[in-house]
Amino acid sequence: MGIDYAFLGIGIIIGSWLIQMIQTFRVGKAMSPVFAILQFIGIALLAVNGAIIGTGMTTFDYVNGISAICALVMFGILIRKK
Repeated sequence: MGIDYAFLGIGIIIGSWLIQMIQTFRVGKAMSPVFAILQFIGIALLAVNGAIIGTGMTTFDYVNGISAICALVMFGILIRKK
């Protein structure tokens, strides 16, 4: 049995939200670059999951891909502001 990329992706997304919540409570309301890059990785894994399991890319996978790109752009903005 191979890796379940959808499960791994959603786990990373949930983990990144937990990290972001902890940082928000400790430091303030600023978004962390770590959060943005973990969101990108998690969402990208969801986007490629359909292709890997052999069902091909669905509209849902493409929307996840767009979401992943948005997270990557946000990461770029956050690291440039530091």
